[in-house]
Amino acid sequence: MNLEGNNPIIILPRRKKDLLEAYILAIPAGLVGAHHYYLRNYGRGVLYTLTLGLLGMGWLMDIFRMSILVKRANLKLEEPENIECKQKYIGDAYTFWLPFGLLGFHQYYLRRWSWGIAYSLTFGLLGIGWLVDGCRMYKLVRKYNTDMAIRLENSPNYKEKQLLDTYIIAITPAGIFGMHHFYLGRCCWGFLYLFTFGLCGLGWLSDLIRLSMIVKRTNESKRSKPDYPIKYVDEAYTLILPPLGLLGLHHYYLRRYGWGVAYTCTFGCFGVGWIFDLFRLSKLVHQVNARAKQKKSIRDLVQSYVNEHQAGPQHIVPPPTTHSCTELEAPPSYEIAMATSARQPSPLPPPRPPPPRDFHSLAMESSSELGGFNNIANEQKRMVIEAHQRAAAAEQAQPEPAENSTLGGFETIALEQKRMVEEANRSQQLV
Repeated sequence: MNLEGNNPIIILPRRKKDLLEAYILAIPAGLVGAHHYYLRNYGRGVLYTLTLGLLGMGWLMDIFRMSILVKRANLKLEEPENIECKQKYIGDAYTFWLPFGLLGFHQYYLRRWSWGIAYSLTFGLLGIGWLVDGCRMYKLVRKYNTDMAIRLENSPNYKEKQLLDTYIIAITPAGIFGMHHFYLGRCCWGFLYLFTFGLCGLGWLSDLIRLSMIVKRTNESKRSKPDYPIKYVDEAYTLILPPLGLLGLHHYYLRRYGWGVAYTCTFGCFGVGWIFDLFRLSKLVHQVNARAKQKKSIRDLVQSYVNEHQAGPQHIVPPPTTHSCTELEAPPSYEIAMATSARQPSPLPPPRPPPPRDFHSLAMESSSELGGFNNIANEQKRMVIEAHQRAAAAEQAQPEPAENSTLGGFETIALEQKRMVEEANRSQQLV
């Protein structure tokens, strides 16, 4: 029940599909897809109508798995957004593969459109791809469901190339013409194989050996594109194989165009240069990769320098000040403004810069400074002489040495004692 305003809207559930009714329609009119129309599988119903139930094989398989078809139809009616309603099923894939697999019907069912067209034009790649798909159908269905779940979760949307698909293309005669390279998106290699019949067959045989490595590199480059073109030793050795290696294809691959033209004109320097390249090819590849990496780092450095100088200093403009009506005041009158300006002292003029001094003035100033130093030296000399003179006069005015003064003191004491003795004798005489 859904309420919109005051008027309730009642949504009734859809009527489920019944297994018995599906069988009633499938047994007499199943060849024209009546049971699929009943189960709301309109696309498959039209296909059964045009092909008489996939030549009867699809109708026969539907009779045995009718309960599964009805269960899926009811789930789709109840929960149309359920992820199981968008998945592919291995039973349906084998139903399309068995009668019309040579025309790629199972590939169209799994939404592998390019493979479906290729199977339709080559009768399932001459039957080889059709047989291989019969053995790996479970893996194809699981891969589709996994990719579909990734897309629904808004994960990075990339579609990896499968090794088995690449081998199916490569082992057929189409591999000699480079169809596996076109499948992997390596168009340059594809055109090279197309015009040279797979490098005279030697490149095609080399690809059969190293195909897993090629597929892995292709998927990694799609996930994260490298910053600079990387060259590989195995690809360089594939191109150096005779007879086309004598024309310098490995040098063109390594972007050594001067050497490539020289080898093309001289058939690999008359074979001598080609023989030396067989031994030093891995070193050449490493040098080319190191040079490419160095150029990339230099370009990044220059670009960062240019960006810094193009940006320049960022000037921050202050926002304009806004005043409210209450903050604004009336301007002062003319008399008040004149009185205020009269009270304020006039600003002092800026100091004048000193005049430039020439060499003559600098010389005179230096000589005056030297004359001042000479006067100070003469004054210090005069003061020293006067100090010496005062010291000499003080020495002359000093009394006799301490030894003479000591002797004189002893004589005075002896005379005083003698006088006292005489006075004492005189007083005794008087008594």
